[in-house]
Amino acid sequence: MRVFLKILPVIAAVLSLGGCFTGIETTPKITRKHVERSGVATTPEQELAAQLAPLPLNQWLPGHRLSVADTKLSMLLTGAPELNIGDTLVYESIRPTVTFTGDTTLVLTFAHGSQSVDYRTELSPATLAAANRFEMPFTIDLELVDLCRRKLVGQKLYILTSQRIDSMGLNTAGQKFIPVTITNVTAGSLNYPLTVEFIVDDSSLGTNPQATPMTAGSSSGATRNFDRVFSLTDPRLRYPAIREEFWPLIRQSRVVEGMTPDECRISIGSPGDVIKRLDGTSYFERWTFENGTYLLFIDGILSEFRR
Repeated sequence: MRVFLKILPVIAAVLSLGGCFTGIETTPKITRKHVERSGVATTPEQELAAQLAPLPLNQWLPGHRLSVADTKLSMLLTGAPELNIGDTLVYESIRPTVTFTGDTTLVLTFAHGSQSVDYRTELSPATLAAANRFEMPFTIDLELVDLCRRKLVGQKLYILTSQRIDSMGLNTAGQKFIPVTITNVTAGSLNYPLTVEFIVDDSSLGTNPQATPMTAGSSSGATRNFDRVFSLTDPRLRYPAIREEFWPLIRQSRVVEGMTPDECRISIGSPGDVIKRLDGTSYFERWTFENGTYLLFIDGILSEFRR
C-alpha cells in the first residue's frame, strides 16, 4: 500500500500531459525510393507493390480507359457534357497546343460516348518523355484496376489492416493479420481508387465476403499501397516475442492490462506523443493519442488505459 501511495503522484503527473495520435493506417508511407536510398533490400511485398502502378502517360495507347470519380472533372474538359460518377473516358490521342502566353503544352483527347472531349495538361512535349507519373484529376485509371485484378485475384495473402468497406461504400472495421484470398479488384473512390474484395480463409476469424480500400503508384496520396495492406506470409512470424494469448486481441485492435509496448503498438499503432519518466525504482511511460486514448506503462507493462 505504501508503494502504491508513493507512485500515485507520479501517475497523476504523467496522466496530466497530452499529445496526439498517429495510428497504423496513417503512419508515413515508406516508398521504394526511401528503401533504396537507405540501402535496405526491398521486401517481396514492396516488389509486388512496384508492379501495381499506373502506366506513365507516354505509354498510353488509344483505348486507355478512365472512370470519372468526381463530377468536378466537367470543369476541366473542353466540349464535355455533364459528367456522372462512373462515366468512362476513352483515350484517343495527344497533341501539342500553344497557350496564350506562347508556351506549348499537350492536350489529351478522350471519347465520352459519341463525343470527343479535351483535357489540357501542364506538360510540354519536352517533358513528356521524362514524365514517369501523370494523374488525370478526378478520375480512376481502369487499366490500373484491371492490372491489379490480374495480379491479385486468387492470391492467398494476410491482411495487415482492420479498415474495411461495406456494401454501401462506408468505412467499417474487421480483423487484421488473418489469412484471406483475393476474389476481385474493382474501381474504388477518388481517395482510394482500388477496392480489393476477398474472403477470409478461416471462417472463425470473420464473415465473408469483405473488402478493403487500396492505393497504387508513387503519388503523395498513395498511402495504402499493396505492401501496406497485405503480406505474402504470416505476419505473426515477424513478431516471435508476441505472446500467443494476446494475438486474438491484436487481430481486433484491442489492448488489455499486462501487454508490453510492442504488443500494444502492433495492436493499435504508434502514438504521436510519448512521455517517459523514472521515479525511484519505477519507470513510467505514457502514450497519448489524438482521439483521447492513452496508455500508461509501468516498468514495461500496460497498467492503465483509456480508449
